[in-house]
Amino acid sequence: MRAIQSKNNVALGELVGFSKESWDQKSTFDDVFPYIEINAIDLKTGDIAEVELLPIANAPSRAKMIVRHNDIIVSTTRPNRGAIAKIEKGQDGSIASTGFAVLRGMKTDKVSKDFLFVMLRSMLSLKQMEQRTTGGNYPAITPEDLKQIRIVVPDMAKQEKITSGVQSSYSKMRTLRAQAAEVLVGAQKQVEEMILA
Repeated sequence: MRAIQSKNNVALGELVGFSKESWDQKSTFDDVFPYIEINAIDLKTGDIAEVELLPIANAPSRAKMIVRHNDIIVSTTRPNRGAIAKIEKGQDGSIASTGFAVLRGMKTDKVSKDFLFVMLRSMLSLKQMEQRTTGGNYPAITPEDLKQIRIVVPDMAKQEKITSGVQSSYSKMRTLRAQAAEVLVGAQKQVEEMILA
């Protein structure tokens, strides 16, 4: 925390608004709805691995938060795990669990949304979230406490450099994972061919 205090820093709640747009579990959709649960977030990259299509009749009570393109969703349950994602265009209008805080409109032009996403997933932020959690097996942070975590705000040039570097690393990770999956499929086919030969 001392390292953060020595830099230009601002409380999260002063940088971005928290959305309260919610779904009544009746309107908008016909039979099924797109649902984002906490365990759908890739903890390494922040990608949403899967948006489930669930029957409205079976909607979990936590399926309430409407998310929009470019929103950042932050898991408030065990937040130090880093289940934090950015909503892509094709996910606009999906329904997220109430276990997420939904960060929407920026309150300043001194911080980019992409940089904020990177910072929220950094250990500087995750440690602060952990310090503010309460509870036993499933410690959680309240939206009010989440608003109090401090975000280091460098100049825009540095923000862009940091964001670009992190996004490049995420891209490499996705490529390597895809290659590893191909190798695994090839190995499985080879085993099958050898057994059936």
